[in-house]
This record gives sequence, structure tokens and C-alpha cells, in this order.
Amino acid sequence: EELARKLQLNFGYPCGAGDSVEYEEFDVRDHVCMAVGGFKHGQVVRDSEGNTSVVIGVRRPRTNGDPTLWFHMDGKLGAGVFPRYHIYKHSLKGFGSREVVQLLPNDPMFRARKKGNKDPHTDMLPMWRKLVEGSDSSDSPASNESANECDIEFDFTFQYPQGKVGTEFGWFDIREDVCMQVGGFLHGQVVEDPNGDTHVVIGVKLLKGKPHLWFHEDGHGGATIFADYQKIRHALDVVGTRDVQQSGGGGGGG
Repeated sequence: EELARKLQLNFGYPCGAGDSVEYEEFDVRDHVCMAVGGFKHGQVVRDSEGNTSVVIGVRRPRTNGDPTLWFHMDGKLGAGVFPRYHIYKHSLKGFGSREVVQLLPNDPMFRARKKGNKDPHTDMLPMWRKLVEGSDSSDSPASNESANECDIEFDFTFQYPQGKVGTEFGWFDIREDVCMQVGGFLHGQVVEDPNGDTHVVIGVKLLKGKPHLWFHEDGHGGATIFADYQKIRHALDVVGTRDVQQSGGGGGGG
């Protein structure tokens, strides 16, 4: 109760996981976020189903309940809370951090809704997605010009066919922290793209000196990369996992 009275709500951010959002303000101080939910503002976490979210901050729900830590799950329009968080938080694991874009009450995405737009989602979503993707890509080696200079020590130990035909073989780093840092998904996860095609995550491999997360699309002979990954990654839905078998001509990955 004492913490609730001392909250410093000065970080504006959209809330709501449906087709519209509301402006709310959060306390994003590290000690407050840690005390309430065990994670810091800007931390990226993954749950047991492979969903990734970024920590926003702490605020009280409108029902005047206890202060709660709010998260923005990738693919959702705004921040929300996890039901029964005291149990759910044990399934969350931290994987790096991400810059979170702060908004003001007079931001166009909120003004569009107040003007009575019958479908504010169509106006706000592209605008907001652009902001979200922009902040995310700054930390993503897959889209950063200096990606080959990032602090990752690669360990290419998993051999697998590459290319649509799959007649060549490459060596991949399939460690969880590396795959998450580069592309936001884990080795063996199965994702579905907006066209309904499914892909299994293979691992990280360099292309022209830059690390990329490679996927094997069902029906293709080997692993490939998405042409514009930073735009497509937020549209990929995790639909399961698959045991991926190593295959190739032998030898070392180097």
C-alpha cells in the first residue's frame, strides 16, 4: 500500500491488447519494477510458449487493485498484464533488453481515436508498429549495420542443409541466447507467417559478415532467411516446436 502511494507515473505508453488502446502512465524505475514483478523496464522476456514481451512498468489497475507490472507482448497493440502473475512469472526468462518508446497524451494515435474514427485500429496500428519496430531493430543484430561487431561469440556446431533446394550445407549456432538475441525465436520453434506457411527455426548463421536467424520453410530443401526480417518478425506466430535433426557432410564448423 505504501508503494502504491509513492508511484511516480511519468512514462506514457499505450495499453490494450485488442483493436484499440488507451493512454496510461507508468512508474519505470528499476527498484519499483523489480519489487512488484521481478523484472526491469525494457527487459525482454520469453514465456514457456515462446512468446516474447518487453517490460513496460508498474501502475495500478483502474479497479484500484495492487500495483502490477505491465508487459507489451510482441504482436499486440498495447501493454497488458498476465493473469495470476504470481504464478505465471516463474515461466518467464529474461533475454536481453530493448529501448521502449515513450508516448505523450496528444500523440496522433490517441487523437485519431478521440475524433470518433469508427476503425481507429487501421489508422493507429501502422503508425505504432513503425515505432515499435524501430526501437526493436536498434538492438537486433539482424538489421544493424554494425551487426558483425556485436558482442556475440558464435559457436557454429550444428550442420544443416541451406537454400531452397538444400544441396549445400552450412553450420549454425543454435544456442537459445544467440537465437533470441539475433532473431527473437528459439531453435526448433515452428512459426507461421501471414500467408499461412510454416517454418522451423534452425539457428544463426553469418551472411556477408552479418548474423541472421535462418528458418526452414516446409516444402523447401533447406534453411533460408526472410528478405526483410525486421518487418516480418512481428507477424510470425509460434505454433509449436519440432525436433530438428542435424545433417550434412561432416567436418567442423569453425
